[in-house]
Amino acid sequence: MRRKYLLGAAVALVFTLAFLSVFFYFFMKKTPSSRSQGELQQQIRTLERKLAFTGDPDRNMERALSAEGRGDLEGALYYYKWLGKSLPEKDPRKGWAIYKEASCYYEMGNYLLAQQTLEYALNHYPGMAQVDSALFLMARIYIKLGNFDYADKTYDTLIRMFPNRAEEARQKKAQLPQNLNKVQTPPAPQSK
Repeated sequence: MRRKYLLGAAVALVFTLAFLSVFFYFFMKKTPSSRSQGELQQQIRTLERKLAFTGDPDRNMERALSAEGRGDLEGALYYYKWLGKSLPEKDPRKGWAIYKEASCYYEMGNYLLAQQTLEYALNHYPGMAQVDSALFLMARIYIKLGNFDYADKTYDTLIRMFPNRAEEARQKKAQLPQNLNKVQTPPAPQSK
């Protein structure tokens, strides 16, 4: 008889604790009126990002570009990462998404992560349409990290591989610290 009484008391205690925990979870949380405007905006952005996982890549590309245009680099980075992970390997947008991810890291001042991400994009997606822009970004990253020799070599690669952007690369290369004191001589005309 005593066992039944103790068992009944234990079950009642468990149910009471379960009820109280549910009560406190749902009814003692902050009410929307007590949240600050910043907290609500952050929660809305988080919810929008979570909903993005159900969206299609084109819509998420728009969201990423929109966030980047608003200056929300963390939001843009979120979408670019999602695109980089979710798009199939053969999709040409995958390289673009990883390049844009590196660009966000660069704009946020995280140059090492930008370098690693961009090196990955260039090594795994060498045929992406933005290779020239990615190489210019890589040169800027090298400059920020103080690797002027690598920046110089990157500009040489741009000059060699992209004749339509060679003049821009030459101008930027001339501004590197090791090239400022060198006299720039134009190439000798070729004889026929």
